[in-house]
Amino acid sequence: MVSRFSALVRSLKFKLAATIAVVVLVLFTVVLIVSMKVNGAVVEDGYINQVENFAKDMDRQIAYFYETQHRNGRFLASRPEVIKAMTEGNPKVAEPLLKAFYKEKKIYEEVFLALPNKKSKIVACASGRSYGVVVGGPYQGNTDAALQGKAHRSPVGRSPASGRTVILLTYPVRKGGKVVGVLGLPLDIGTFSAEIIKSVKLGKTGYPFLTDSKGMIFAHPNAKLIFKTKIGSFDWGKEVLAGPQRGVVRYNWKGKDKLLAYSKNPQKGFIAMGTVV
Repeated sequence: MVSRFSALVRSLKFKLAATIAVVVLVLFTVVLIVSMKVNGAVVEDGYINQVENFAKDMDRQIAYFYETQHRNGRFLASRPEVIKAMTEGNPKVAEPLLKAFYKEKKIYEEVFLALPNKKSKIVACASGRSYGVVVGGPYQGNTDAALQGKAHRSPVGRSPASGRTVILLTYPVRKGGKVVGVLGLPLDIGTFSAEIIKSVKLGKTGYPFLTDSKGMIFAHPNAKLIFKTKIGSFDWGKEVLAGPQRGVVRYNWKGKDKLLAYSKNPQKGFIAMGTVV
């Protein structure tokens, strides 16, 4: 009887121990899964925050950059030397001023004066490289706005004169109420944005990059992609372009699972993105 009782006790202990072991294993697995999900969410949120902070900083720096250049453009377009040169049909008289401005600021691809008509040809410039270039094509909006007496900022594009990544700011040169010329300041936004890109790190392997509002890359650690790659050529890029103002896209690139966070700025015409493995 004692022997049977002892055997029963041992059997119950074994079953209890086995049950406890299973419960502990299940609990451990649940805790591990929850922990992984929580940690993964924390890491993901961290990357998203980094990209959003990058986008906000880019927005702040570009806003300051633009406003500074707008002040410069309005000032230069109102200079008596510039107005007189365009009114009297002798634009090269203003070139010493354009050249001094160009050398002092060191952020313009060019500083020029153009004729106030639909085929707005450049007739004076600081670098000597742009004579005869027509401010049309992708910059026709600049010419049209100047003829209406308005300042204008173009989308990001490649300069026809130098091939650099520029944004063209234009201002009407006015004599009284009449537009007598167009002042142009092509900003070297490529160099400006490249410096910002270099200063940002996303985790150990991630990096930021910028596209225009249509998805053309204009700032990227790999210079070979600039103005040669549209993100709309890829499924993940199509998802970004069709998505809301801010979001996250998960995709596979050359066998690696990646996460991309993005933030769109339609007012200034760019999309800031950051991708990490």
